[in-house]
Order: sequence, then structure tokens, then C-alpha cells
Amino acid sequence: MKTSEQIEAFMGLIRRAPIEHETAREKISDADKKTQDILHWLENNEVPPVDGEGAMLILGVIGMVRRGRRVAKDTAAVMQPVAEWAKTHKSTMDSLGQLLGDVRKAEKGTGDRHYTDRTDIMKEILGEEDE
Repeated sequence: MKTSEQIEAFMGLIRRAPIEHETAREKISDADKKTQDILHWLENNEVPPVDGEGAMLILGVIGMVRRGRRVAKDTAAVMQPVAEWAKTHKSTMDSLGQLLGDVRKAEKGTGDRHYTDRTDIMKEILGEEDE
């Protein structure tokens, strides 16, 4: 991976962090609401409203909702410090953007390299004649 690609990937992570953190927090909230809906539905139905198969379905959905919540909670925990850093270091991100531009320019210059002989020394060494 080129140096510019590494810088760009890092900057992408930093820029995405606040959005990913907020999205994860929204998923946690949504999972909490779904869990509460299921629990309140169970609470408000005194007679078992479902048979064994229905109960297994409800348990499966609760498990799925809770696993999704755990993933979102882990994502939020990891992205929170990155998101906070991004908010407090905007000038650093601007400086990294300028660095990225400079590195890309340097990489482009090294890729289009062409040398034009200034003397006939190689022709003399190799015994080539002028055409």
C-alpha cells in the first residue's frame, strides 16, 4: 500500500468515527426499545399468549436483538475516543489533508520518471554509434 493510501485510510477512519459512534448509539437505543416492547407485551398478557413454538420464536428474537445491541455497544465504546479526538483536533486533520496532497504529488513525481542522457558516455562504453 502506498504511503498516500495509508494516510488516506487513517484520515477516513478519523472522519467516519463520529458518524459510526452516533449510529452505534442509535442502534443501542433501538435495541433497548425493542427489548422493552417484547417485555411489556409479555407482562401485559397474563395467560400464556403463545405456544411452545411461539415462545421459542420470541426467545430467538430477544437473543437476536440483544446480540445486535452488544455489537453496537462494542462499536460505540471503540469509536467514542476516536470520535472525541476527531472533534478536538480539526486543525490536525486539516494538516493531515495537506500532508496527503504533498505525498500524492511526490508519489506522482516518482512514477513518471524519465531520464534524458546529457552525454554520449553510455554509447561510448557500449560501442554504439550515433544514428
